[in-house]
Amino acid sequence: MKTDNNVQNNPALLPATKVPERNTAVIRYVNAGDELRARLAAMGIYVGMRIEVCKKMWRGPLLLGINGCRVMLGRGMAEKLMVEVCKA
Repeated sequence: MKTDNNVQNNPALLPATKVPERNTAVIRYVNAGDELRARLAAMGIYVGMRIEVCKKMWRGPLLLGINGCRVMLGRGMAEKLMVEVCKA
């Protein structure tokens, strides 16, 4: 898997699990292998997409708003989504 070190090492990026509830972010990098990337793609989750963190369960899944739909994503998968929080 070829990665862009500028994206990976960008200090502005953080895992989706660290985004506060009711905040919006853009997926900049998926820190995962091809299998998980394919699984995310099957759910309609791609690099460059804008997501909203609707609800975070303590040590549990995240409810994300993506393209007008709600998607529940397990914490392990959500931690692999490196995002940039959008300015208000």
